[in-house]
Amino acid sequence: MLAERNILCSTHSPFVSRCFYSFTSETNLYMVMEYHNGGDASTLLHGLGCLEEDMARVYVAETVLALEHIHARGIVHRDLKPENLLIGADGHLRLTDFGLSATGIMEHTSVRLQV
Repeated sequence: MLAERNILCSTHSPFVSRCFYSFTSETNLYMVMEYHNGGDASTLLHGLGCLEEDMARVYVAETVLALEHIHARGIVHRDLKPENLLIGADGHLRLTDFGLSATGIMEHTSVRLQV
């Protein structure tokens, strides 16, 4: 959980959910997160059934930008699924749930993606 807190509090992208503050009690870690009132992409897909091409194009592009942002910082998400893509009040996606994420992996690979 501390790794997730560190990742969320250190990334600043319009496509990654933000953690504004965190504190602990004797038994719990509390994180004050950005509020996303649009639900998640899974709920959206279940409700609509299928996205229109323009909407799908925007959401895929925002997901790629979120992944590009965290990969540039040496973070690998490892749990990418519709439930971890939250929708903000502005209708844009935010990547969240970095509980399974790993840091430092990108430095140990010889494969580099060129965008």
